[in-house]
Amino acid sequence: MKSYRKYDWPALLKEFAQSGLTQTQFCLNKDINPKYFSQKRKGSKAPEDTGFTKVNVQAPSGIILEVYVDTRIGIVVLAELFVVGCVKKQTV
Repeated sequence: MKSYRKYDWPALLKEFAQSGLTQTQFCLNKDINPKYFSQKRKGSKAPEDTGFTKVNVQAPSGIILEVYVDTRIGIVVLAELFVVGCVKKQTV
């Protein structure tokens, strides 16, 4: 079993982009699981690629408002309300 390693993902993804290697080759060289690398890579570029921004606002009472804004047109496209300790969520 491999030991847990913490990576500097922004630096690692930048290094990959500049390497000219395929994702598989890069992962083999760095001893990283290619599937895990793919997840990290996809997660790091999702906000830029979609034009959506996620905003969380948490009140001291434990209520969390999670809003997704389409930055291309400047409107809220989805808002969800969470109450800490409650398993039910409300989509607005």
